[in-house]
Amino acid sequence: MTKVSIIVPVYNTKNYVPRLLTSIEKQTYTNWELILVDDHSNDGTYELLLEFKDRYPNKVEVLKTPKPRSGPMIGKNMGIEVSSGKFLAFVDSDDWWSETFLKDTVSNIKSFGGVSTEYYDVFEDSDKKVHVKASKHGVVSWEDVLKLKARFGNGNSLLRRKIVENYGIRFPEHLWYSEDIYFYTQYLSVIDRIYVVPSPDFYHLVRGASMVRSDKIKQESKIEQTIRVYEEVCTRIQEISKVSDEVCKLLKSYQMPYSIMTYITSVSDSLGRAEARKLFWKYLDYLKGYRLTRSHQSYLTLLWILDLFIPIRGILRRLIG
Repeated sequence: MTKVSIIVPVYNTKNYVPRLLTSIEKQTYTNWELILVDDHSNDGTYELLLEFKDRYPNKVEVLKTPKPRSGPMIGKNMGIEVSSGKFLAFVDSDDWWSETFLKDTVSNIKSFGGVSTEYYDVFEDSDKKVHVKASKHGVVSWEDVLKLKARFGNGNSLLRRKIVENYGIRFPEHLWYSEDIYFYTQYLSVIDRIYVVPSPDFYHLVRGASMVRSDKIKQESKIEQTIRVYEEVCTRIQEISKVSDEVCKLLKSYQMPYSIMTYITSVSDSLGRAEARKLFWKYLDYLKGYRLTRSHQSYLTLLWILDLFIPIRGILRRLIG
């Protein structure tokens, strides 16, 4: 059995990380190593990690970031440096896997650059579970991934460590938000295709509204940071990819507007619809040409029905060109 290195950045998730650890020890595919990188937790999380290491001393490594609150990107890069598996899998400490995640991904990677699965969004406040499906399964090109036909990212994917090392792919330590976009875009830009497993083997926890800061300036800065990430990764892949121009075109046509629109919809409850509308208009230029997903169309329609201020047909015409 080929070894998989599982890398988990951790910070103050005492009430969540046990579920992830349980899901890992229940994996039917057993050749794994777990690298837990704690960012100086102060709620008892670190002690839980040490207890788990004591149970699996030959399979679990517990590290600490150089200084408190270094950020998950530091932890993930530290994990890459000490990893020894042929494959890599990254997952957040409040998410978890089905017991067949590793089996399903390892058994399907074959000659492909990577593997991803479908997943569930699990909403903490309501216990609602939404199956996030891919529109394409089996062999999927990098182009179709960037066109949002499948998701290849944190938590639901298996990668080849050799590719990460050969191209020097790392998480951006100078950016504080959307670091996964930077990392996985680099990876996709140097492979031809992935394999998408149709089963939802990954569970992504959507934390409660209390976890979303209502500070308008903070929310806008996250969108600005996301835009910056897309711009910087386009510069970065010029150095490593033969298809960098094509990748960047798809990022601007699909990925960037999708990220902005998704973020605006996700914070509308905490900011209020009026502020969400302002954000929408502010970043409209980035959304032009974007083919709205059904959920985003529904969101804009809802704003129009409830507040009667947005000329929805005009917006849609501007977006789809």
